[in-house]
Amino acid sequence: MTVFKGVRSVWLNHIVAVLIALICSIPFSYISRLIPTIYSSIMLFIYVAIIYSSGWNIGKKDSRRIPGYYPNVKRAVIIALVSTSITVALLIFRVIAPYIFDRVYVANPLNGSQLELADSGGMIAANVLYRLWLYPCAGFMPDGNFTAYVLMGLIIPVFVPLGYIVGLRRFSVIEKFYPKLIYKPKDKDENSGGNK
Repeated sequence: MTVFKGVRSVWLNHIVAVLIALICSIPFSYISRLIPTIYSSIMLFIYVAIIYSSGWNIGKKDSRRIPGYYPNVKRAVIIALVSTSITVALLIFRVIAPYIFDRVYVANPLNGSQLELADSGGMIAANVLYRLWLYPCAGFMPDGNFTAYVLMGLIIPVFVPLGYIVGLRRFSVIEKFYPKLIYKPKDKDENSGGNK
């Protein structure tokens, strides 16, 4: 798979995860206020699963070894890093926003004088953009905690290559454990005809 197709796949899955978190936040807003840790953990788990499966699907396609698809872990790392470019750009914007908006003036239409905009306005806008882009992780990003902002931004670069490597081996947790969860295993007594 080409880097472009891989990045497009990761971004589309990321946007789907953000939309799921936004849609779920509406009916579950009461729960998210009452027990925010549980709601945030569920949203984070869904986000990580979607990002991981994105890398897994790319790896599974590359494991077929047909023209245009061949295993290359370095390409998976490049896909992950390029996919993180928006997150990095928004984080940089959040860091430098107070300096950009330090002294912004707008002309007052009433008397022609200059009105100074508050420098915190840029910081608030940059913060909102970053938290919206990583909305499934927002519960784990307290305002002003730069370390948490960086850690949540590392989900794509960590889980896309990890999913890719597992996808190359075609190992699927769901396929391995799903039948055990859904179907009741037969008793040994039933298999032996009930004779003891």
